[in-house]
Amino acid sequence: MEKQQNDIKCYDHPQNDLVLICLSCQYKPACIKCVVGDHKGHIFEDIENLDFRDDIDYKFQDEIIPKLNEQLENNKNQLEKSENNFAQIKDSHEKNLEKLMDEFKKIKDFLIAKENDLKRLLITKFDENLEPTLPSQQQFKLQTKKLSILLTIII
Repeated sequence: MEKQQNDIKCYDHPQNDLVLICLSCQYKPACIKCVVGDHKGHIFEDIENLDFRDDIDYKFQDEIIPKLNEQLENNKNQLEKSENNFAQIKDSHEKNLEKLMDEFKKIKDFLIAKENDLKRLLITKFDENLEPTLPSQQQFKLQTKKLSILLTIII
């Protein structure tokens, strides 16, 4: 029987080919480095053993593929739930952000209106307080002018 070329690389040691199956770790493939490392003292089967390959193929078809399909379906369901949750969170975030911006705009508009009201009030009060002083100011100016003229004449 012709030996198949083994060109499947080890996940943990990508520079090494997989050559054995670790029976102690439920049929985990192993390279030479795995055998003397993590799998030291375990029981192995040669990956080229055809009878063993048939057993693994049968186990793979009957047990592993259905479990993988089930896990794939579970992952799809979880991903869909996660995407829905994320969409809800994103939507809620956008609505909250919009509400926040609206509230701050209302506050800003309110403050601008209050600022303008206070400015008008201050201007009005200033004008009201200025009116009574205008005649006396004019009178002081007139007296100051007269006194200045008088002083220039006297001196």
